[in-house]
Amino acid sequence: MSVLAFLLIVEFQSQTVEAENILVVMMFGSKSHKTAFDPLLEELAARGHQITILSIYKPGKPVPNITEIEAFDYDELVRKIPNPYDLRLQGKSMVAFSLTEISTKICRAFYENPEVREILKRKFDLILVNAFLADCSYGFVHHFQSKFILIRLKIGYIFSEICNK
Repeated sequence: MSVLAFLLIVEFQSQTVEAENILVVMMFGSKSHKTAFDPLLEELAARGHQITILSIYKPGKPVPNITEIEAFDYDELVRKIPNPYDLRLQGKSMVAFSLTEISTKICRAFYENPEVREILKRKFDLILVNAFLADCSYGFVHHFQSKFILIRLKIGYIFSEICNK
């Protein structure tokens, strides 16, 4: 095979792109966790991928090829959580109180949400999971038997300073 033919084949193959149906699961984390993902998701959508986002936040601005579902009313839950700074001043720890309780509530609410139940009837080629407290998200990976990518944002763990003293 000539070098020219080889280069044409390589060029043709590098231009071939398949659109994927991608599920993004963000059960936990601050709003900044979601906004950190936005440029990646918007670029994937611009390249023709269909993106479905399940998160605890209200949908942002509409973007073609992106469907956002607020699977849980996070604001409602936050109003019931004690302020970690106030707990520390009282000599109490927030970790034991909240992480297990909060994560269990959010997990149940996700899977009980009617829109999420409809999502479970679809097929996804890839699942992106926010690694922060991701245990409950693995149910989606198991259910769909799809490839998945666990994405961890590098953040400082403020809880270690606030709660472990």
